Amino acid sequence: MQPKPHFLAAPSIILDTGPLVGFLEVIPLGALDLVRLFPQESPKIRVLMASHAGCAQQADACVVRLSERHPQAQILTSDGADFRIYRRNRIERIPIIAP
Repeated sequence: MQPKPHFLAAPSIILDTGPLVGFLEVIPLGALDLVRLFPQESPKIRVLMASHAGCAQQADACVVRLSERHPQAQILTSDGADFRIYRRNRIERIPIIAP
């Protein structure tokens, strides 16, 4: 038996992409954990947004920050172009699953 998929997301990610990805369908299944990043992570998220000025929005910066906090995780995204540019811990490529 394969383990069921498990996802992490911050509320700002849900607000930005929820309707597109169907987060509301996976929440009741227990496949999604909401992670509070604010206010504790605000300074680091601001730095991420500044270091990728012009392309990183708050939701993207939250995804990068979650990737830093959970380095074994892969990022599932439809925005592969940006996530191939973003770096966690300033230098590491982020493992993504994207079209």
